[in-house]
Amino acid sequence: MKSISTWFWIIGSIFAGLLIFSTAIMQLHQTMKSSSEKETLEKFRSLQLQIDSLCWTTIGNQRKFELSFAEMVEGIYASETKHPSFSSEYLLEKINSNEISEGKYLCIKIKNKRVECIENSCNVSIPYLGATKENLPLQSLLDKILGRPIVFKYILLLNRTSFGVNISIT
Repeated sequence: MKSISTWFWIIGSIFAGLLIFSTAIMQLHQTMKSSSEKETLEKFRSLQLQIDSLCWTTIGNQRKFELSFAEMVEGIYASETKHPSFSSEYLLEKINSNEISEGKYLCIKIKNKRVECIENSCNVSIPYLGATKENLPLQSLLDKILGRPIVFKYILLLNRTSFGVNISIT
């Protein structure tokens, strides 16, 4: 009877340990995801500030900007309206075909979240940007295998034109 009681405590302890371990892993994953989202939104807002300040300069001014974002970003684009409603498939198609978006609002769509758009002082022309499997560099594949967050990086050239701010990927 005593050996059954001992085995019961051993199995119960292992089960409790696994439960605590899995809860900790899930919490760590949520924290990393939240941190990546926060960094992505900070970079997005920084890009918008660069665009807005460039709106107030003379035609011909240029700036380079390094934009990096997590794989949860479905799209970064310009829009004529503050509340565009594009599907994930639509954005993926636009990103893969290297189409240009134009408008007064700079928008970001994060997976399973709402779209956030910020108004600029002038019009913006920017290629549709987002996290796609086709744009996944080798380093990102290694990061995914090792469990690190995947980060997409673009070097953007912001150019003040008579239209507004034209953004291209360098």
